[in-house]
Order: sequence, then C-alpha cells, then structure tokens
Amino acid sequence: MATDRRKLREFVRAGQEMLACDWTAHYGADVSRIAPAPPAIRYAQPGFLGDDYRGIVVVNQNPGVGDSPDRAKMHRIWDGELEKWLRTGTIQSYEEVFRFWQRDLSNWPVWKQWIAPILAPSGLDERNVAYLNLCKNQTRRNVAPTASMYWADWRWTRRQLEILRPHTVVAGGKAVADLLTRFWPEAPFKVVEQNRIRSQNNATRAQQASEIARTLAKAIAKNR
Repeated sequence: MATDRRKLREFVRAGQEMLACDWTAHYGADVSRIAPAPPAIRYAQPGFLGDDYRGIVVVNQNPGVGDSPDRAKMHRIWDGELEKWLRTGTIQSYEEVFRFWQRDLSNWPVWKQWIAPILAPSGLDERNVAYLNLCKNQTRRNVAPTASMYWADWRWTRRQLEILRPHTVVAGGKAVADLLTRFWPEAPFKVVEQNRIRSQNNATRAQQASEIARTLAKAIAKNR
C-alpha cells in the first residue's frame, strides 16, 4: 500500500523546517558538540519515510559520523541532496534523498547489523518503515548528545511521530526506549526495545532479531 501523500507532505515539510533550523539558537552552548563538516554531513538528518509505510518507526539516538575519506566524500554528496530538500521542500526533492539513502544503506552498519535482521524475516525493508533519530545531529567523535540536546530535539521527534501515527516504535537501545517513555509516558504506540549491547554473541543477537521480527509481523497483521 502506497504511503499516504498527505502524511508524506507533512513529513517533508517538517524535515524542511528542521534543515533550516538555527542550531546555535536551538542548542545554545551544546552546539559545540555537533561534529564539523567535513567529515560530518553539514545538515541535520531529518529522517526518512518509506513509500510503502506499514506503521513501524525505528528510532535511534543520533546519526553517526563517518571518519574515513570515502565517507567524507559521500557526506559531501549528502549535503547536496539535503540542500535540495531544504531549498524546495517538494515531495520530489525528498524522494531523491530517499533513493540516495537506499543506495547508501549498504554502508550503514546500524542498518546491516540491527535493523535489516528484524525486517527481513517478514519481507520488510526500508520502504516499509520510517527512520528517525532522537537527536538530529552528528556529534564530535560520536559522543552521546546531552540531555538538553535530546529534549530540544524532542519537539521535532514528537511532531514526526504525530504525523506518522505508528502502531510500533523500535527503540535502538535501552537509552532510546527510556527517553521515549519519559518524554511521552502515555504514547499511542507500543515501544519495542532492541538490546544493542555490542558484547552480545551472534546467537543471542539472532534470537532477539527473530523475536522482534515476530512482534512486528503480528503488529502489522493486527493493524492491517
């Protein structure tokens, strides 16, 4: 089923406003924690909404910084794509960004290690979910954002979730799950916490992925 165009227009508009944000005024002194570009992307990450959205949103802490020469080059291309979204605010400009994201996903460890394994068993992929971060900016050396940064960006994240109206939100780690339930105690969606402790062995990780995949499949069937 194609993503509702009204929902998509609202999502794109929110992303355009986020791209235009004055982050110095928004974060105050914490703006110093934003990673410089290059190697980071010059713009915040507005998030992505698939063209066959099934009511599942993946929420992570914040975008990672690529520190290799190849990623720095790719980040400059990202800057150009996001600038089009900022400048025009059209669905077409967003769709170009989304297609570029699809091509770049093979370079995203978080997608390969944690997200694809919970979607693939049900035949789902990036086209069927929305992908957000609690903090919209990359940080220096990938240090955790401050509590103030998470709270400052919550107005964006809550607005996105209100637009998306998910039935299930997959929280990328305990910290994300805790923040979601603290910021929105009676949220109208189920939060599924994904344990992303790197010390997990492969068997434990695979078992967890299988359990979450079953949870998502049941949620989709129930909300069809």
